[in-house]
Amino acid sequence: MMKGISTDVLVIGGGAGGMAAALSAAREKSDVILLERENSTGGVLNQCIHNGFGLHFYKEELTGPEFADKLFNEMTLDRVNIISESYVREVDVENKTVRVLSPDGAYEIYAKAIVIATGARERPFGALMIPGDRPSGIYTAGLAQRFVNLENRLPGKRTLILGSGDIGLIMARRLVLEGMKVEAVVERMPFPGGLLRNIVQCLEDYNIPLYLSHTVTKTVGRGRLEKVEVSEVDENYNPVPGTEKIYDVDTLILSAGLIPQVEDISDSLQLDRVNKGYAVSNSCETNIDGIY
Repeated sequence: MMKGISTDVLVIGGGAGGMAAALSAAREKSDVILLERENSTGGVLNQCIHNGFGLHFYKEELTGPEFADKLFNEMTLDRVNIISESYVREVDVENKTVRVLSPDGAYEIYAKAIVIATGARERPFGALMIPGDRPSGIYTAGLAQRFVNLENRLPGKRTLILGSGDIGLIMARRLVLEGMKVEAVVERMPFPGGLLRNIVQCLEDYNIPLYLSHTVTKTVGRGRLEKVEVSEVDENYNPVPGTEKIYDVDTLILSAGLIPQVEDISDSLQLDRVNKGYAVSNSCETNIDGIY
């Protein structure tokens, strides 16, 4: 039999945004339930073992896990009810009801307000429309980070990184420190996508070249990636013939941006046509009252 629970605020997602929202609501004396699909809160913070977190919020430099741990301890003190390993099966936004499966059974949670903090997923290789073979050895930067930082596995021996987002830059340094050869970082835009400090600390300090206005134009490999072709692009991002360069690598890391994780919530919520996330007001409220 499904259990019925009522609360003031229900937060879906226990990453940095979800934890911050739950903590803020609890400090306003609201009853708060936070749902997290993993066995602990923190989201991607748990695999970001580099420092730089907490400078604004806690006025100290922390790693991702340290930052997540501080937020978790504060939520515990403020009595946020955390339901881990929970899977949201259905969200009825009109009636503010969420149906959840967890190790303790099935729940139907009624809330006065729902905060959707489901985060984003990385843009996959298939969305980049790169011609060539489809061998193993092609990973998103976040997956490579999880392999190295949480599972103690190296994704390969020699790699090229496509995209200069911050995660890709940080992983370039991390992979070098773990013994991999990082041939280059290539970025199709004429400017880098990550922070200047990461360009300096993660690439320049380790003599990793950054090629702007370049992109991967072909992948080659039978079973495992063997070669990657890189070409210069023009102002319309079209490859320039005659600029091709071949890299002998067994790994391609993608740092090509994030896509809001908004599927399977509700068709009633309007989406923003530009960022593909929810269309919200300046208080982050969606087109349905009480859904944030």
